[in-house]
Amino acid sequence: MKVFIFIAMLTLRLTNKTLKELPFPKSAILTLPEHGGVLEDWYVHVFVHEKRRHLMFTHAGSLVSFVASGVYQRDMKDIEKIFRREFSRFLALEKFDQQDILMFQLALGDMRLAKTIDRRVTGSMVELIKSYKWYVSDTYNHKGHVPEDYALYELNRIPLGALKYAFAIEMFHKTVDVLKGFHHIPGHGAVGLN
Repeated sequence: MKVFIFIAMLTLRLTNKTLKELPFPKSAILTLPEHGGVLEDWYVHVFVHEKRRHLMFTHAGSLVSFVASGVYQRDMKDIEKIFRREFSRFLALEKFDQQDILMFQLALGDMRLAKTIDRRVTGSMVELIKSYKWYVSDTYNHKGHVPEDYALYELNRIPLGALKYAFAIEMFHKTVDVLKGFHHIPGHGAVGLN
């Protein structure tokens, strides 16, 4: 029996536009040279749609994305809370079971803020935001569905050039399958027995 220890620190990599919106000192923003492991590296970009502020979170490895809609300026200081809430909501929309959702949340430990480093991700985010706005406005196709939920579903099923025209949601499933069977032990991150 082998024991694998998986410790992940949630890293939110902030675009310049997002940095301007956050009430954190510059000293709180780290310069980290490379991406972390399986799940912890997420890029964050702020954009306005229909006069409301939105945050797009994009996973560095798979480019899977989800959006927090209607974020007020006063809430920007709670970016970790926003991320965790919307991440759970996204996972539920994608039909992950409650045990997996809890495991993914527990696998992400403390948060740190960092600068963006990968133009492949930030460039993809620009295109994903355009697509998201279009899907939210596509009233013909999202009848019977919440527009934002419809947009997220479609958004993660666009063939992306940065992924050699694979779908982000498929890449995300492959990425997180590595975490199956891991359990959280306080002070030790997530531990799995194989």
